Amino acid sequence: MAVSNDGRHIILADDWCGSGLGDDVVELLGPDGTKLQAWSLAQILPADFAGALIQTSDNIHWRGAISYDPSAHRFNFQIAVPNGKYYGDQMRFVDLLFDPAAQTFAPRDQAAWTEARNIGKARVEAICSERKWRMARAAVPLSAPIESNRKTWMNFAMELEKRVVFPKVEGSGWTQRLFLSAKNDPDYEDDLKEFRRVLTMTRAVIPGEFNLVSPDLNNAHAIMKAFLFGEKNRNLGNDRFVIVGDNPTASNVAKTIADFGGSQWRIVGLREVIPPAAKQKDYDWQGQRACDAIGDGKQQ
Repeated sequence: MAVSNDGRHIILADDWCGSGLGDDVVELLGPDGTKLQAWSLAQILPADFAGALIQTSDNIHWRGAISYDPSAHRFNFQIAVPNGKYYGDQMRFVDLLFDPAAQTFAPRDQAAWTEARNIGKARVEAICSERKWRMARAAVPLSAPIESNRKTWMNFAMELEKRVVFPKVEGSGWTQRLFLSAKNDPDYEDDLKEFRRVLTMTRAVIPGEFNLVSPDLNNAHAIMKAFLFGEKNRNLGNDRFVIVGDNPTASNVAKTIADFGGSQWRIVGLREVIPPAAKQKDYDWQGQRACDAIGDGKQQ
C-alpha cells in the first residue's frame, strides 16, 4: 500500500507472495476509500513480459516495493525484470510510474524499460521453444540418454515422471525426483544438495513416488544407501521407486530399498523403450498455453 502526500490517492497492490493474479492486482482508491479503478497484471505489463516472470504455485513474482514519489507526483512500482531469477538471487527491478490523475503507467527510464522488455521477450521465446520440444518429445517413445549430459538427463527425468506411474494406492502421494548428475558435471554439487533434500522426504508419513534417475547410478546408490543407514526412520514401506539403470546395479538398488522396508519398485532399463504419455497437456499451471505471450498458441 502507498498513499500520495496530499492523501487524495491510495494504491493497493497484492502482496501475497507477489501473486499477480486476478482482475484487481492493483487498485486505486480515493481519499475516503472508494475504489476508483482496478487493473489486472495483463493490463499493466505486456504479455511477453509477464509470461517470462517467475511463476510458482499460484504466484507470479512480478514486483518489489511500491512508494509515492512526491517530486514526480506519481506512484513508483518496482517491476521485476524477467531474467529467470528469484528474489535474493540476482533479481533486478525496473521502475514504472503510475499517474493517479491520468490513471496511466509509464516507465521512469525508457532505456531500462526497453532492456527489460527485451529480456522478457528472449526468455518467453525460450520457454515457448522448450514447450514445443517437450510436446514433441512426449508424443514419441522414450529411452534413457546414451551420453551423460546433464540437461539431456534432466529432461529425460522430467518426462519419465509423466509416463511411469504406479497404480493408485490408498492415501495421498506425491512425486519426488531423485536426480543426480555425473560427478564431473559443473552442477554436481547443487544436484547433490537437492538429491539429499529429496531423500529426506522418505521420512514422511505420506507415501511418495521417487524417480531415481542418474547417469551415475552407482554413485547415486552409494549416497542413498549411506543416507538410509543413518536414518532413525528407515521404513520405506509406503513409498514407490522407479529405478533407471541396468542390472546388476539396478537390482542392488532394489535390494537396498527392500532392506529398508520398501516393497514397491520398478526397474527401467537404460535401453527400455517407454511408450508416449497417455495424456498430453499443452498448457501451463494457469491453464494458459506457454506460447500465447508471443502470439503462437497453436498446438504443435
